[in-house]
Amino acid sequence: MKMWFHEWWFGGGARPFRFLSLVFVIVTCVSVRSAVGQAGLNDDRVMLQGFYWESYRHGHPEKFPQFGARTWYNIIHDNADAIRDGHFSLIWLPPPSYAGGSSAGYNPKEYFNLGNAYGSVEDHRAMLVALLEKGVEPVADLVLNHRDGLTGWTDFKNPDWGLWAICADDECFNDDKSGVKGTPMNQRGAKEDSPAYRQGSNYAYGDFRDIDHSNETVRRDILRYLLQLKSFGYRGWRYDMVHGYDAKWIAVYNRVSQPTFSVGEYDWDKHAQQRGWIWETAATPGQLETASSVFDFSTQFVLKDNKGRYAAWSGFGNGTGMMGDTTDGLPWKNRAVTFLENHDTGYRTDEDGSPQKDHKFDSFANTWEVEQAYAYILTHPGVPCVYWKHYFDWGSDLHEKIKGADQCATGGRGQSGQPAAHPNQCSVKRRLCGHAGGGQWSIVCTRGRKRF
Repeated sequence: MKMWFHEWWFGGGARPFRFLSLVFVIVTCVSVRSAVGQAGLNDDRVMLQGFYWESYRHGHPEKFPQFGARTWYNIIHDNADAIRDGHFSLIWLPPPSYAGGSSAGYNPKEYFNLGNAYGSVEDHRAMLVALLEKGVEPVADLVLNHRDGLTGWTDFKNPDWGLWAICADDECFNDDKSGVKGTPMNQRGAKEDSPAYRQGSNYAYGDFRDIDHSNETVRRDILRYLLQLKSFGYRGWRYDMVHGYDAKWIAVYNRVSQPTFSVGEYDWDKHAQQRGWIWETAATPGQLETASSVFDFSTQFVLKDNKGRYAAWSGFGNGTGMMGDTTDGLPWKNRAVTFLENHDTGYRTDEDGSPQKDHKFDSFANTWEVEQAYAYILTHPGVPCVYWKHYFDWGSDLHEKIKGADQCATGGRGQSGQPAAHPNQCSVKRRLCGHAGGGQWSIVCTRGRKRF
């Protein structure tokens, strides 16, 4: 029997006694397994988001001297031990392909060129090797909804695609500045996908060209790209802006590439559509355990907008958001990836260092706010995702508290770097109690985060 006692004082500032929680975990191991792989609906891993919006500025002192000379890939490489020590099984990394010399990567220009603003091809590979050697699975951020031309709107290179790869209703065919205005319909791709779960919404993306996934050559090249990334060292996929194309293509890509983890970013406030998207991504139709996960924005919204109002956190007794959804009696909670912040939310800056519009503040303050929210997602269903800045940049106190809860959530790690035991092969009891004003709430779970 192993016992961990973690006493978290979520106080500080003007609210020193507003919330006291005790996480008490008793783990009786039944058996030990050597690795934690994709486990259908029993995935108890925890993911680290291994970058933030400004990460691509590291390693370019001539333009961003305040970010130093080390590239972001070098920084991740140097922190591989610390990431493993934090009990993270997965790390979500930034877009892997070339998108220009100064870009966060969400405008891919050359899919097969794996040198980019985050570092050289050599830096990239060395980082992946270091992570894999520590047992941390790299997850690539795949930007497949749209592409950027190498020098203009539509000159796609590496792989080379023509106008036939662009959705027929893309704005480039109606814009004088594109150079391809008025292209005949028979030289364009098919119109943008309109799946039933999307309920008539149109997600044409005006900044770059929408890709026609119904084209066989496009799908072949995307699959080549995914297999290249797996050979390079990636093990899982984070699909960007998946509301822009049909979920059935995700099912195809996952069926062929067989990632150990898959999650999509669907339009943030479309909860019901997210559920429909999950269902349609199943590699084996009708089997939810083969479907992709989705980022649980609904839960993030509830936690962000109800700080200190704990009754709202319980939902209908199941929790909030996707990880509390019981529609049709299905375990949608086990297809949820919960989080508090990511590169698209909270505080971030333009290249001159000034805060971007609508990004002047973090979603959670570095106080009891962020601590309580992490205590919640790390003791609830889904795969929790911890933000890089919170773990590495917000101080040792928060770092150790997240690390302690992460150890509880994953069942701990042995000295060899392997899990001491998989939580779903153990008897786990965890109680999180707190007092807020005149109210009180508690959560009791057994056999891991999936057994609420």
